[in-house]
Amino acid sequence: MEIKLSKAKLYVLVAAISAVLMGGAAGAFLYKDKASQKEARQLELRKIDTAKKNYLSLIETIGGKLSFPILDYIKMESELSNVNFLGWNPVELKCQTTTCDYTLNTDNQHYVGIPNIAMGYQDLNIVMSGNNLMIKGINLLAIDNGLDELTYKGLPLCTDSLSDMRKFTDIAGFSLSRGGSANASSFAFQQPVSLVKEKKLLIKGKADYLDVYGIDWNAQGFDKMKINYLFRYIFNNKNVGVSAIRKVYEESNLGYSMTGTIYCKAN
Repeated sequence: MEIKLSKAKLYVLVAAISAVLMGGAAGAFLYKDKASQKEARQLELRKIDTAKKNYLSLIETIGGKLSFPILDYIKMESELSNVNFLGWNPVELKCQTTTCDYTLNTDNQHYVGIPNIAMGYQDLNIVMSGNNLMIKGINLLAIDNGLDELTYKGLPLCTDSLSDMRKFTDIAGFSLSRGGSANASSFAFQQPVSLVKEKKLLIKGKADYLDVYGIDWNAQGFDKMKINYLFRYIFNNKNVGVSAIRKVYEESNLGYSMTGTIYCKAN
């Protein structure tokens, strides 16, 4: 039996077959596209996860290096003030991270005595040069104050941190006095510097929790009362780190200077 199709029916049949073929091709394309998107998304998530781990590790490393063991410094400074230096006069006490150097001076050209400063410190290097006695390598107890994830989540915004610290410095009298007074104090802030350079990886996947900044600060012109105020502030603000302290004993000198870093989140 011969089957005859009208042109209209033939067009309908061809259209139906084409639709089936195109639908299958489109389905295969969509499936392949979804698989490709899923694979790309997983790759992106792996990159973000790697960036997070590397970044938190970086923060912990930097945080440990920039955090100054204040309590150990106070203990060491107190011990040194009670030592009989047998005629040597203190000139400078300078500490960087966990190591301090102490310089003394004498007017006696023929003085050869060396004071006993054992005090439990090991590997001290004592150098005599002219009228100076330099005690090098006074090691403070290392305290790891790296920013772990819990501390990191509680970091304040940088605007709030700077505002809080500026209020503190005003109350504590760290403002620069006019007229260049010998007792002037100053407190200078550096601009925020990101600890992560590859920020393009950190803005994806709601990874804004990685946007932490370290704001360097420098303070100078302290007297003993003011440095005690600053120590109390640092004790109560765990995002404030100290990297160096310098004390000069000359009467004409301003006394203390200190540098450190404030950790905070971008606004």
